[in-house]
Amino acid sequence: MPEQNTAQDPAKTIKAKADPIPSTGSKQTQVVPSTHSPSEEDHKTGKDKPKWTDVAVVFFTICLVGVAIWQGIIFKRQWQEMHSGGVDTHDLALAAKSQADASKAQADEAKEQVDKMSESLKKTDILIKEATEQATATNKLAIQAQRSADYAKQSIDTAVEAERPWVGVTFYKADDFTEGNTAKILIQYTNSGKRPATVSMTYGGAPFEKPPLFPEVIDNRAKSVGFMLPGASQSGTFSFAIPNNAFATWKAKHQIFYILAQIVYADVGTNNGHITNFCAYYDPTNKDLPFPLCTRYNEAK
Repeated sequence: MPEQNTAQDPAKTIKAKADPIPSTGSKQTQVVPSTHSPSEEDHKTGKDKPKWTDVAVVFFTICLVGVAIWQGIIFKRQWQEMHSGGVDTHDLALAAKSQADASKAQADEAKEQVDKMSESLKKTDILIKEATEQATATNKLAIQAQRSADYAKQSIDTAVEAERPWVGVTFYKADDFTEGNTAKILIQYTNSGKRPATVSMTYGGAPFEKPPLFPEVIDNRAKSVGFMLPGASQSGTFSFAIPNNAFATWKAKHQIFYILAQIVYADVGTNNGHITNFCAYYDPTNKDLPFPLCTRYNEAK
Protein backbone atom coordinates (compact mmCIF):
# COMPACT_ATOMS: atom_id res chain seq x y z
CA MET A 1 0.00 0.00 0.00
CA PRO A 2 1.42 3.47 -0.79
CA GLU A 3 1.72 5.90 1.96
CA GLN A 4 -0.98 8.53 2.14
CA ASN A 5 -0.01 12.19 1.84
CA THR A 6 -0.92 13.71 5.13
CA ALA A 7 -0.45 17.17 3.83
CA GLN A 8 -3.35 16.69 1.51
CA ASP A 9 -5.60 15.06 4.10
CA PRO A 10 -8.63 17.32 4.53
CA ALA A 11 -9.34 16.20 8.03
CA LYS A 12 -5.88 17.10 9.28
CA THR A 13 -5.95 20.39 7.42
CA ILE A 14 -9.30 21.37 8.96
CA LYS A 15 -8.08 20.29 12.39
CA ALA A 16 -4.93 22.31 12.08
CA LYS A 17 -6.62 25.48 10.98
CA ALA A 18 -9.67 25.46 13.26
CA ASP A 19 -9.73 27.79 16.21
CA PRO A 20 -11.74 27.13 19.28
CA ILE A 21 -15.05 29.03 19.43
CA PRO A 22 -15.69 30.64 22.75
CA SER A 23 -18.79 29.43 24.53
CA THR A 24 -21.48 31.94 25.31
CA GLY A 25 -22.92 29.89 28.10
CA SER A 26 -21.85 29.62 31.67
CA LYS A 27 -20.56 26.19 31.09
CA GLN A 28 -18.41 25.14 28.21
CA THR A 29 -19.34 22.10 26.26
CA GLN A 30 -16.39 20.00 25.45
CA VAL A 31 -16.17 19.26 21.77
CA VAL A 32 -15.17 15.76 21.02
CA PRO A 33 -13.53 15.59 17.68
CA SER A 34 -14.84 12.98 15.26
CA THR A 35 -12.56 10.25 14.25
CA HIS A 36 -14.10 10.37 10.69
CA SER A 37 -13.94 13.12 8.17
CA PRO A 38 -17.16 14.87 7.08
CA SER A 39 -17.01 13.34 3.64
CA GLU A 40 -16.73 9.89 5.10
CA GLU A 41 -19.69 10.52 7.36
CA ASP A 42 -21.82 11.86 4.54
CA HIS A 43 -20.88 8.87 2.45
CA LYS A 44 -21.78 6.56 5.27
CA THR A 45 -25.10 8.31 5.85
CA GLY A 46 -26.02 8.09 2.17
CA LYS A 47 -25.01 4.48 2.13
CA ASP A 48 -27.12 3.59 5.09
CA LYS A 49 -30.32 5.35 3.73
CA PRO A 50 -31.42 3.94 0.27
CA LYS A 51 -32.72 6.43 -2.25
CA TRP A 52 -36.41 6.17 -3.54
CA THR A 53 -35.23 5.77 -7.13
CA ASP A 54 -33.30 2.70 -6.13
CA VAL A 55 -36.39 1.29 -4.46
CA ALA A 56 -38.50 2.03 -7.55
CA VAL A 57 -35.95 0.37 -9.81
CA VAL A 58 -35.92 -2.70 -7.61
CA PHE A 59 -39.72 -2.79 -7.55
CA PHE A 60 -40.08 -2.47 -11.32
CA THR A 61 -37.35 -5.04 -11.79
CA ILE A 62 -39.26 -7.50 -9.61
CA CYS A 63 -42.46 -6.71 -11.58
CA LEU A 64 -40.69 -7.27 -14.88
CA VAL A 65 -39.37 -10.56 -13.62
CA GLY A 66 -42.89 -11.56 -12.56
CA VAL A 67 -44.32 -10.48 -15.88
CA ALA A 68 -41.62 -12.41 -17.70
CA ILE A 69 -42.40 -15.51 -15.66
CA TRP A 70 -46.14 -15.04 -16.29
CA GLN A 71 -45.56 -14.56 -20.02
CA GLY A 72 -43.39 -17.62 -20.05
CA ILE A 73 -46.18 -19.64 -18.49
CA ILE A 74 -48.68 -18.23 -21.00
CA PHE A 75 -46.35 -18.87 -23.94
CA LYS A 76 -45.82 -22.41 -22.73
CA ARG A 77 -49.59 -23.01 -22.51
CA GLN A 78 -50.09 -21.44 -25.93
CA TRP A 79 -47.35 -23.60 -27.36
CA GLN A 80 -48.98 -26.66 -25.80
CA GLU A 81 -52.36 -25.63 -27.20
CA MET A 82 -50.83 -24.91 -30.59
CA HIS A 83 -49.09 -28.26 -30.52
CA SER A 84 -52.35 -29.95 -29.51
CA GLY A 85 -54.20 -27.90 -32.11
CA GLY A 86 -51.70 -28.90 -34.73
CA VAL A 87 -52.33 -32.53 -33.90
CA ASP A 88 -56.09 -31.94 -34.02
CA THR A 89 -55.74 -30.02 -37.27
CA HIS A 90 -53.75 -32.87 -38.71
CA ASP A 91 -56.45 -35.29 -37.62
CA LEU A 92 -59.12 -33.00 -39.08
CA ALA A 93 -57.17 -32.72 -42.29
CA LEU A 94 -57.01 -36.50 -42.49
CA ALA A 95 -60.73 -36.77 -41.76
CA ALA A 96 -61.47 -34.07 -44.34
CA LYS A 97 -59.36 -35.92 -46.86
CA SER A 98 -61.25 -39.12 -46.10
CA GLN A 99 -64.56 -37.28 -46.51
CA ALA A 100 -63.36 -35.67 -49.71
CA ASP A 101 -62.32 -39.08 -51.05
CA ALA A 102 -65.71 -40.49 -50.05
CA SER A 103 -67.50 -37.52 -51.62
CA LYS A 104 -65.47 -37.94 -54.80
CA ALA A 105 -66.37 -41.61 -54.89
CA GLN A 106 -70.05 -40.73 -54.40
CA ALA A 107 -69.80 -38.01 -57.03
CA ASP A 108 -68.22 -40.47 -59.46
CA GLU A 109 -70.96 -42.98 -58.72
CA ALA A 110 -73.62 -40.28 -59.07
CA LYS A 111 -72.07 -39.19 -62.37
CA GLU A 112 -72.15 -42.76 -63.57
CA GLN A 113 -75.81 -43.03 -62.55
CA VAL A 114 -76.56 -39.72 -64.26
CA ASP A 115 -74.84 -40.93 -67.40
CA LYS A 116 -76.90 -44.10 -67.31
CA MET A 117 -80.09 -42.10 -66.71
CA SER A 118 -79.15 -39.71 -69.52
CA GLU A 119 -78.67 -42.62 -71.85
CA SER A 120 -81.96 -44.10 -70.71
CA LEU A 121 -83.68 -40.74 -71.21
CA LYS A 122 -82.26 -40.51 -74.70
CA LYS A 123 -83.66 -43.94 -75.49
CA THR A 124 -86.97 -42.96 -73.88
CA ASP A 125 -87.01 -39.73 -75.91
CA ILE A 126 -86.48 -41.73 -79.07
CA LEU A 127 -89.31 -44.07 -78.09
CA ILE A 128 -91.54 -41.09 -77.30
CA LYS A 129 -90.79 -39.53 -80.67
CA GLU A 130 -91.52 -42.82 -82.41
CA ALA A 131 -94.73 -43.22 -80.40
CA THR A 132 -95.70 -39.64 -81.19
CA GLU A 133 -95.11 -40.19 -84.87
CA GLN A 134 -97.14 -43.38 -84.72
CA ALA A 135 -99.89 -41.61 -82.79
CA THR A 136 -99.87 -38.78 -85.31
CA ALA A 137 -100.10 -41.23 -88.17
CA THR A 138 -102.85 -43.13 -86.36
CA ASN A 139 -104.66 -39.87 -85.70
CA LYS A 140 -104.42 -38.95 -89.35
CA LEU A 141 -105.77 -42.37 -90.26
CA ALA A 142 -108.56 -41.92 -87.72
CA ILE A 143 -109.39 -38.50 -89.13
CA GLN A 144 -109.37 -39.90 -92.62
CA ALA A 145 -111.52 -42.81 -91.49
CA GLN A 146 -113.92 -40.39 -89.79
CA ARG A 147 -114.08 -38.32 -92.93
CA SER A 148 -114.75 -41.44 -94.94
CA ALA A 149 -117.44 -42.43 -92.47
CA ASP A 150 -118.91 -38.94 -92.62
CA TYR A 151 -118.86 -39.03 -96.41
CA ALA A 152 -120.47 -42.46 -96.34
CA LYS A 153 -123.11 -41.31 -93.86
CA GLN A 154 -123.68 -38.17 -95.89
CA SER A 155 -124.03 -40.28 -98.99
CA ILE A 156 -126.45 -42.59 -97.20
CA ASP A 157 -128.36 -39.64 -95.77
CA THR A 158 -128.41 -38.04 -99.18
CA ALA A 159 -129.64 -41.27 -100.69
CA VAL A 160 -132.25 -41.66 -97.95
CA GLU A 161 -133.20 -38.01 -98.28
CA ALA A 162 -133.46 -38.39 -102.01
CA GLU A 163 -135.83 -41.33 -101.48
CA ARG A 164 -137.93 -39.64 -98.78
CA PRO A 165 -141.52 -38.52 -99.37
CA TRP A 166 -142.13 -34.85 -100.16
CA VAL A 167 -145.70 -33.72 -99.50
CA GLY A 168 -146.71 -30.19 -100.41
CA VAL A 169 -149.57 -28.08 -101.84
CA THR A 170 -149.57 -28.33 -105.60
CA PHE A 171 -152.91 -26.59 -106.37
CA TYR A 172 -155.49 -24.38 -104.65
CA LYS A 173 -158.51 -22.30 -105.70
CA ALA A 174 -161.41 -20.31 -104.24
CA ASP A 175 -164.67 -20.54 -106.20
CA ASP A 176 -167.53 -18.02 -105.76
CA PHE A 177 -165.43 -15.79 -103.57
CA THR A 178 -167.86 -12.84 -103.71
CA GLU A 179 -169.98 -10.90 -101.23
CA GLY A 180 -173.27 -12.61 -100.27
CA ASN A 181 -172.06 -16.06 -101.51
CA THR A 182 -170.50 -19.11 -99.95
CA ALA A 183 -167.01 -19.61 -101.30
CA LYS A 184 -165.67 -23.10 -101.88
CA ILE A 185 -161.95 -23.34 -101.26
CA LEU A 186 -159.93 -26.36 -102.41
CA ILE A 187 -156.39 -27.25 -101.41
CA GLN A 188 -154.63 -30.12 -103.20
CA TYR A 189 -151.42 -31.68 -101.94
CA THR A 190 -149.18 -34.29 -103.58
CA ASN A 191 -146.45 -36.73 -102.48
CA SER A 192 -143.66 -35.92 -104.92
CA GLY A 193 -141.11 -38.10 -103.11
CA LYS A 194 -140.07 -41.72 -103.65
CA ARG A 195 -141.44 -43.36 -100.49
CA PRO A 196 -144.97 -43.48 -99.10
CA ALA A 197 -146.05 -41.33 -96.18
CA THR A 198 -148.82 -41.05 -93.64
CA VAL A 199 -150.35 -37.57 -93.96
CA SER A 200 -152.50 -35.32 -91.78
CA MET A 201 -153.48 -31.86 -93.13
CA THR A 202 -155.23 -29.16 -91.11
CA TYR A 203 -156.59 -26.24 -93.14
CA GLY A 204 -159.07 -23.34 -93.08
CA GLY A 205 -159.53 -19.63 -93.80
CA ALA A 206 -160.59 -16.36 -92.11
CA PRO A 207 -159.92 -12.58 -92.20
CA PHE A 208 -157.09 -11.25 -89.95
CA GLU A 209 -155.23 -8.00 -89.54
CA LYS A 210 -151.95 -9.94 -89.71
CA PRO A 211 -151.06 -13.53 -90.52
CA PRO A 212 -152.16 -15.83 -87.66
CA LEU A 213 -150.40 -18.78 -86.15
CA PHE A 214 -150.76 -22.05 -88.00
CA PRO A 215 -153.60 -23.14 -87.86
CA GLU A 216 -154.94 -23.15 -84.30
CA VAL A 217 -156.60 -19.70 -84.49
CA ILE A 218 -158.78 -20.72 -87.43
CA ASP A 219 -162.30 -21.43 -86.21
CA ASN A 220 -163.60 -23.36 -89.24
CA ARG A 221 -160.54 -25.53 -89.70
CA ALA A 222 -160.82 -29.01 -91.16
CA LYS A 223 -158.59 -32.05 -91.11
CA SER A 224 -157.63 -34.63 -93.71
CA VAL A 225 -155.79 -37.85 -92.86
CA GLY A 226 -154.56 -40.44 -95.30
CA PHE A 227 -151.82 -42.70 -96.62
CA MET A 228 -150.09 -41.44 -99.73
CA LEU A 229 -148.01 -43.43 -102.16
CA PRO A 230 -145.30 -41.70 -104.18
CA GLY A 231 -146.87 -39.50 -106.84
CA ALA A 232 -150.35 -39.66 -105.26
CA SER A 233 -152.44 -36.53 -104.60
CA GLN A 234 -155.19 -35.71 -102.16
CA SER A 235 -157.26 -32.60 -101.52
CA GLY A 236 -159.15 -30.86 -98.79
CA THR A 237 -162.15 -28.59 -99.34
CA PHE A 238 -163.88 -26.16 -97.02
CA SER A 239 -166.59 -23.50 -97.39
CA PHE A 240 -166.65 -19.91 -96.17
CA ALA A 241 -169.77 -17.68 -96.20
CA ILE A 242 -168.95 -14.11 -97.28
CA PRO A 243 -171.41 -11.56 -95.85
CA ASN A 244 -172.65 -8.53 -97.79
CA ASN A 245 -170.30 -5.53 -97.60
CA ALA A 246 -167.59 -7.89 -96.28
CA PHE A 247 -164.88 -6.43 -98.49
CA ALA A 248 -165.60 -2.86 -97.35
CA THR A 249 -165.64 -3.98 -93.75
CA TRP A 250 -162.32 -5.84 -94.12
CA LYS A 251 -160.84 -2.84 -95.85
CA ALA A 252 -161.96 -0.49 -93.09
CA LYS A 253 -160.51 -2.82 -90.46
CA HIS A 254 -157.29 -3.39 -92.45
CA GLN A 255 -158.09 -7.07 -92.59
CA ILE A 256 -156.95 -9.63 -95.14
CA PHE A 257 -158.54 -12.99 -95.83
CA TYR A 258 -156.01 -15.85 -95.37
CA ILE A 259 -156.15 -19.44 -96.61
CA LEU A 260 -153.94 -21.52 -94.35
CA ALA A 261 -152.89 -25.17 -94.32
CA GLN A 262 -150.40 -27.25 -92.36
CA ILE A 263 -149.42 -30.71 -93.57
CA VAL A 264 -147.80 -33.05 -91.07
CA TYR A 265 -146.52 -36.34 -92.50
CA ALA A 266 -144.15 -39.17 -91.63
CA ASP A 267 -141.78 -41.20 -93.77
CA VAL A 268 -142.91 -44.80 -93.75
CA GLY A 269 -139.37 -46.07 -94.35
CA THR A 270 -137.58 -44.07 -91.60
CA ASN A 271 -140.51 -42.83 -89.51
CA ASN A 272 -139.01 -39.35 -89.70
CA GLY A 273 -141.57 -36.56 -89.37
CA HIS A 274 -141.86 -33.53 -91.68
CA ILE A 275 -144.04 -30.40 -91.85
CA THR A 276 -145.18 -28.29 -94.81
CA ASN A 277 -146.94 -24.95 -94.32
CA PHE A 278 -149.10 -23.18 -96.89
CA CYS A 279 -150.43 -19.60 -96.96
CA ALA A 280 -152.40 -17.60 -99.60
CA TYR A 281 -154.40 -14.38 -99.12
CA TYR A 282 -157.02 -12.08 -100.54
CA ASP A 283 -156.49 -8.32 -100.12
CA PRO A 284 -159.74 -6.30 -100.66
CA THR A 285 -157.66 -3.28 -101.72
CA ASN A 286 -156.22 -5.27 -104.65
CA LYS A 287 -159.06 -7.17 -106.28
CA ASP A 288 -157.15 -7.66 -109.50
CA LEU A 289 -154.69 -10.03 -107.82
CA PRO A 290 -156.73 -12.52 -105.81
CA PHE A 291 -155.02 -15.13 -103.57
CA PRO A 292 -151.33 -14.81 -104.26
CA LEU A 293 -148.96 -16.78 -102.06
CA CYS A 294 -147.91 -15.16 -98.80
CA THR A 295 -144.40 -13.83 -98.54
CA ARG A 296 -144.08 -15.86 -95.34
CA TYR A 297 -145.46 -19.12 -93.96
CA ASN A 298 -144.73 -21.16 -97.06
CA GLU A 299 -141.97 -23.56 -96.03
CA ALA A 300 -141.25 -27.24 -95.79
CA LYS A 301 -139.36 -28.81 -92.90
